[in-house]
Amino acid sequence: MSAPAPVRSAADPGARLLVEGGDAVLEGVIVGGDREEDGQWDLDSRFVLLTEDGQRVRVNGWMCLIEVDEEEEEERAGRGVD
Repeated sequence: MSAPAPVRSAADPGARLLVEGGDAVLEGVIVGGDREEDGQWDLDSRFVLLTEDGQRVRVNGWMCLIEVDEEEEEERAGRGVD
């Protein structure tokens, strides 16, 4: 079985996320976790966030508020970055 085709969406690898949960606020890019059948990241499941200071943090998506930096996504799409 082959890997799902790349998906151009806010949930693609490299999408900048702002994650708020409890007393923590993290900002970074999603680098691992479960995917939906259509290939997008499952942000309601566990995933790994690479923070701006280089830490990898496992996030329980069902316990957090998650925002996608849409402006960054539009810039990435304009530059043709995957």
